[in-house]
Amino acid sequence: METGKKRKKRAAGIVLAAAVLAMSVCTAYAADGSQSQSMQLTIQKDASYTMSIPKSQNIVFGTVDTEIGSLSVTGEIGTKQEVRVSVDTTEFTDTADAGNHFPFALWQGSGVFTGKTWSSKELEGSGTPVLLTVHIPSETWGKTSPGTYRAVVTFAAELADTQ
Repeated sequence: METGKKRKKRAAGIVLAAAVLAMSVCTAYAADGSQSQSMQLTIQKDASYTMSIPKSQNIVFGTVDTEIGSLSVTGEIGTKQEVRVSVDTTEFTDTADAGNHFPFALWQGSGVFTGKTWSSKELEGSGTPVLLTVHIPSETWGKTSPGTYRAVVTFAAELADTQ
């Protein structure tokens, strides 16, 4: 036999369950008996890409044009997005004497490489690689003092919306 306290708890539980059920269902009533309701479904898939750069390497003294490898971007981005890659270089600087330094150019084909933009279409499959070359004119080599020189090439990639 239930006591009054147990009946009150059961009744409160039934009322709470009915309230939760009523809140989880959207109901619309119309005077003419027709109804129309809408709901929205959302799916999000994040864009992703990978930039691959040439490996670090030694340049042979006196070589005017040295192919250093390919820069590439692969991945999956939105149709209204693009991956923009920029490049920044330092001069070759003598590791023992920072006063000894000389410039070089990073080339793609026969022109200076300053960066590239990959569209979503270009990223389909294996992407479009860019072959890069370090160009140091022979006149520069003739003015270079003995030493060990190092330069840094920094590539930066960003995902951007297309205009």
